[in-house]
Amino acid sequence: MSHDADQTNIDLTPGLFQAHRGWCCGNGRSGHRNNANYGSRKPSTGRREFTRRWVLSVLAWIQSDTVLADGSSDFPGQELFAINADQNAFATVQERLLEPADSVNFHMNTLLVEEGDRKILIDAGFGHFLGDAFGRQQIALQNAGIDPSEIDTVIISHGHADHFAGLVDSSLDLRFPNAQIIWNSKEWDYWTSEQAIRDVGNAPLPEAFKTLFVDTTQTVLPLAAQNLSLLDVTKEREIAPGVVLMPAP
Repeated sequence: MSHDADQTNIDLTPGLFQAHRGWCCGNGRSGHRNNANYGSRKPSTGRREFTRRWVLSVLAWIQSDTVLADGSSDFPGQELFAINADQNAFATVQERLLEPADSVNFHMNTLLVEEGDRKILIDAGFGHFLGDAFGRQQIALQNAGIDPSEIDTVIISHGHADHFAGLVDSSLDLRFPNAQIIWNSKEWDYWTSEQAIRDVGNAPLPEAFKTLFVDTTQTVLPLAAQNLSLLDVTKEREIAPGVVLMPAP
């Protein structure tokens, strides 16, 4: 199903939010429970900016982009997302957002950028590591008419499991076998170090999430190294016509 809005065509296929020229699509947690298909309207400039807080931003002048819903689930609230906040203060904020006092409904979306004959994926989602709640990116790609073998580049914005674990399938084969995997070299060096394991172990996080971080890092990263391209992103770098990586420390 689709409709026109200022000459913008929107594909409402489940798991997808596709837009052309003049729409800015987000990636991350949606404020709407049980709905991972969303975008925010901006003037029709043809320019989009996809922001990652930790490591990379991607600035693209592109023909079309598709947000792929990887899944959603309720996660521990204050103890995972606001560890420096008082529980009562966190509950007050959640109440204002019409959210539960002790949990956050976490949505993970990834982004497919199509420019000419290039098919670039920004982040890979959780994959199978959290059960059936996530790992739906594959279905979303199928709904978009894209085979994983057609993806030529995967950009990993930063080394958290919800952004890279979907690089492999449940058989621990690379999900995108023909894709160059682009990773910021400083981020890669940290997450493949013993220091990262120690830091996770000492972090004030729920034990289940510490285990998730360590297991996905030690399982997925050695496999991703097969197709890895490390970039020192200390300044803007164009990786495809109109697609630019920018440091976002």
